[in-house]
Amino acid sequence: MLVLLDTCGSDGDTPYLVIAAVLLREDRVARVLSGMEASLSELLLKPNPTYAEVKTNELLSRRVFRRLRDYGRLGASELSAGLARWRSKRLRHESLFGDELAIDAKKRFDYAQRVLELMKSADARVVAVACNKRGPRARGDALGKPYAFLLERIDHALQSCKGRQQHAILVLDDEDISTLQKMTRRMREFFATTSVGYARAKLVVPTPFYVRSCVTPLIALPDLVAYCIAWGWRGATGMTEPAREDLRLMVRDLESLAADCGAYAGDDGALRRRFPIYYLGDLRPKSDQ
Repeated sequence: MLVLLDTCGSDGDTPYLVIAAVLLREDRVARVLSGMEASLSELLLKPNPTYAEVKTNELLSRRVFRRLRDYGRLGASELSAGLARWRSKRLRHESLFGDELAIDAKKRFDYAQRVLELMKSADARVVAVACNKRGPRARGDALGKPYAFLLERIDHALQSCKGRQQHAILVLDDEDISTLQKMTRRMREFFATTSVGYARAKLVVPTPFYVRSCVTPLIALPDLVAYCIAWGWRGATGMTEPAREDLRLMVRDLESLAADCGAYAGDDGALRRRFPIYYLGDLRPKSDQ
């Protein structure tokens, strides 16, 4: 099982920081990858495209949705002529105007939807942790608690898989070397020095693997999930930032892919569902709250 991880919200504009993971069986990778590359080729008009400049914030931005409304107003003749101009200008790397921008927005949106459809067809599963960027923060490692909660959900999602027991390799988007070193050290310490981490290392390879998004289209999967949750999912108490209404349908589709993370016993002994998408309003450990 591949567990693809990415984040959204490290910038100042995004309302929540989200760490998302997509669980994808290795025997379904080729089918998903083939579909993504075909759709990406249609968007970029290249026979052998790379994922170099196609991030989710360029596919599902507010500007894209505004231009989608213009696309819906195009008649058949306008659409045909505009599509020809769009193709010609894209091939020559020229600026787009008017109807061409509306057509480009539709192509971007269609690609994002195709990625979501491929996740569904491959029976991929999603877990994520959303964090309050303005809430109390830990004195030391601010991301230690979110990753611990995410790894907990990954572990229980693996245990809930039907058929043979699944083991996972963590695959993360490549970043600057300092961030990679911190991430690797954080995970190695969790797996090697805590009893919980040691137990979870039975199912999860206890060190992450890194890929460059420009040559690894699969990292678009958690990128899409993290973006939609950060901007459009408000399924937990305490998430007071407004959600983008234009992402509502995509968020609903993503919720249908949420992993089964089992249940846990509450303080009163009653079983409670372990939410696959979880909101952390306070990043401090319980001892500091």
